[in-house]
Amino acid sequence: MNQKGKFLLLTLAATSFVLACGSAATRADDLYRQQLGEARTPSAPQKPEAKHLVRLDAQAVEHGKALFNGNAVCFGCHGINGDITQVNNPDVAKLNPRPADLRKPSDKSVRQLYLTIKYGIHRTGMLPIEGHTGIGNEEIVPLLSYVLSLQGTSLSQDEMFEELHRRVGEADLAILAMCDEQAIGDYDALKTCVDRSTKRYRDLLVGRPADIPKARYEEIQASCRQRFGTDLDGLARCYGLEYRITRKLSN
Repeated sequence: MNQKGKFLLLTLAATSFVLACGSAATRADDLYRQQLGEARTPSAPQKPEAKHLVRLDAQAVEHGKALFNGNAVCFGCHGINGDITQVNNPDVAKLNPRPADLRKPSDKSVRQLYLTIKYGIHRTGMLPIEGHTGIGNEEIVPLLSYVLSLQGTSLSQDEMFEELHRRVGEADLAILAMCDEQAIGDYDALKTCVDRSTKRYRDLLVGRPADIPKARYEEIQASCRQRFGTDLDGLARCYGLEYRITRKLSN
């Protein structure tokens, strides 16, 4: 396996999860090379996201449930077992936007949910999990499994692994291409660049915030793309500003 394949395995899925998948390492390496090729060719058509309902991985979900209601402290804002009606903390009630009800089906992809947990949502109460709870990267996959189970969308480890590594959005592919060009084959530089850029441009990557209506989100996408094209910095500023304006008007 080449160094770039290892990068995706180490940063986007738990080590134990990868080992359990067996042949998944080879598959991730193939996905990486394909995605890098797409990123180097902007005009290449994007592959549709996989949306498969498959068997539930009970062990991963149970581990994620323990984290959700324990060390990850997700219950503090989203409620025990995701029951947001049980949250009585007045500080949480003051958050704008309010925490999402995780029991409701989401229009986010598996990768978007993963990035939301890992990097948080800019200028909201959803903070990056690693920096604020001590939960490591290897714990994000089971935590995500539990969140998906709350929404009635359960994935096997095999399907979860593939969806975590599938970049389909313009911004995600642009980040990969940019970092590959800057790293010039240096694995550590590539990893650092992707981590830094993903956090910086997370507004572009994590999809529609729960408090932004779908129709309004589509307007924001179209307007920002028309004004800034593929300029990631301009797009990020545009999305952030439009979110703040929308939230202010809705209060």
